[in-house]
Amino acid sequence: MAEMKNLKIEVVRYNPEVDTAPHSAFYEVPYDATTSLLDALGYIKDNLAPDLSYRWSCRMAICGSCGMMVNNVPKLACKTFLRDYTDGMKVEALANFPIDTLITRSGGRYDPLHRKSGSDQTVHHRQLPHRGSGY
Repeated sequence: MAEMKNLKIEVVRYNPEVDTAPHSAFYEVPYDATTSLLDALGYIKDNLAPDLSYRWSCRMAICGSCGMMVNNVPKLACKTFLRDYTDGMKVEALANFPIDTLITRSGGRYDPLHRKSGSDQTVHHRQLPHRGSGY
């Protein structure tokens, strides 16, 4: 079994509906050689701060959903490992987007991926293989 250590993670939090400015919250997280930042955020949400917000999807560094700033450098949480930050870690949302904790509000950036131009979004359709060709 891998040796467990603890790492202090500073999470810059901000909920625009409640907070007047961003503030830091500090969490002590257990980790081993295989623990990613995404795993650590899951630990924080499950055990320490159930109201923590962050985005993730594939866990394989493909989709980019888990992008965030780590010690002032843009990183993917799924491929950033705590073992490389033994002196501590500061995590905050990506710059240049409105935020809600660690979620950047993309302002419709993903809309073209979710709907076909000219389609009727009010009607639900059964997805058939030939319907996917237009996306």
